[in-house]
Amino acid sequence: REEKTPFTQKQLKDLSTMFELVNQAYMLMLAFLDKGEHYAKMNISYAGVLEKQINEFRDKVFSSVIDELEKDSSKVKSSFYFNKIITSCEKIGDIIVNINEALAGVNVE
Repeated sequence: REEKTPFTQKQLKDLSTMFELVNQAYMLMLAFLDKGEHYAKMNISYAGVLEKQINEFRDKVFSSVIDELEKDSSKVKSSFYFNKIITSCEKIGDIIVNINEALAGVNVE
C-alpha cells in the first residue's frame, strides 16, 4: 500500500484461491490436533492431496505471471509482490503438511 502498487483483479482472485487452499490445509491440521493420531493416520492422504493442490496452483500462477509480464511489463512491481506472497503461502503449506505428518506419525514423501 505504501508504494501504491495495486494487484490486478486476476492476482487478487489467485491470491484468494491460494489463501483458501492453505486454509483448508490449516483446518485439516486443526482437526488432526483435535481428534488425535488415529484420525490423522486415517486421513493423512488428504493432507497430501491438499499439498499437491497448493504446489500445482503455485506453478500455474507463476506461469501465468510470466505470460502476463510478456504482454504488459508495467505490472512488474505488483507481480513481484504477488509472487512473494504466493511463495510464502506455499511454504506455509509445506509446514502444515509436515505438522500433519508428525501428528499422524508418518512421512508422506
